[in-house]
Formats: sequence, C-alpha cells, structure tokens
Amino acid sequence: MTRIMPLGSESFDGLSPGKLARLLDMDQVRWTREDASAALRQQLGSPLLPDLLMVPGAERERLERMVAAGGSPTESFAAQLMGGGPTLELLEAIKRWSRQMRDEPSSPLHGGPATVIYYGAIAAALSRLGVRITKLTDEQLRGGFEWSRMQQGGEGLRGTFESGLCCLGA
Repeated sequence: MTRIMPLGSESFDGLSPGKLARLLDMDQVRWTREDASAALRQQLGSPLLPDLLMVPGAERERLERMVAAGGSPTESFAAQLMGGGPTLELLEAIKRWSRQMRDEPSSPLHGGPATVIYYGAIAAALSRLGVRITKLTDEQLRGGFEWSRMQQGGEGLRGTFESGLCCLGA
C-alpha cells in the first residue's frame, strides 16, 4: 500500500529509496513546448549576471566590468542580442553559456530555448559587429537562423536573425 503524504508535509519517510531517487532525479524532468517558450521569454528579459558566471572559466570581475560598461548592471540578454550596441565579449559569453544550458537536461532552456539564444549571439555578432564568432558554415548558420526565428518565445529576436541572414553569402 502506497502511503500518501498530506499536502504540506515535509516528510519523505514513507518513500522507498528508489522512489525518492526518482523524485530527486532532475534528468527525468520533461518540459512542454509552452514551458520552453515561457523560459525563453523569461531568459531574454533576465539580467546577464549572474547567469553568465555559470560557465566554467568565466571571470567574474571581467564580466562585471563589461556589463557595467554597457551602462546598466542589470543589462539583459535581450539588450545584447537585440540592441544596437552589443559587445563582442558579452556575445561570446552568451554563446558559451547558451551552449552549456542547451546540454543541461534539468534546465528549462535545455534544447530549443538555449539554441535560440546561441544562434542569437552569433547573429548579433555577425550583423551588428561584423564578426563571426563560430566555425559553423554559412549553410549551417542559415538553417539555425531560419529555425530560430520561427521559435515561440523568441519573437523579439526575429530582426536579429533576419539581419544575420542578410550577412551570409548567397
């Protein structure tokens, strides 16, 4: 017989070790398409810090100086990806961070949402700074930009992807 804990109970005493392990296994989390688009919207509006500090090797003081140089300690992902004055180092940091989040199964940004941000950083660097921050081919970028601009939650990035597409060879 399964013991049901009353709502608000903080005890896991009645759970077998196997059930408790499954409950705590974040790799089993499955996000819906609606969750993914909401997570992407939320992330775009979020400040760059402390998120960018999660990347292995990230230099706290350097990132804090770069964000502060942009004029706002609460500089958002959207401001860098869609604004007129992104910085190369921050776009590279966003690209590294999003690649890490894309591969993190427990993150609501896992897969698609992080991939949109990843391609957004590449498109912003290419179109606004004239710099290529990836080894992906034009064909791979075209496919990534086209796919990303159609994703729910990233509607604000469509102009960035369209500008990125214009910078690619014919």
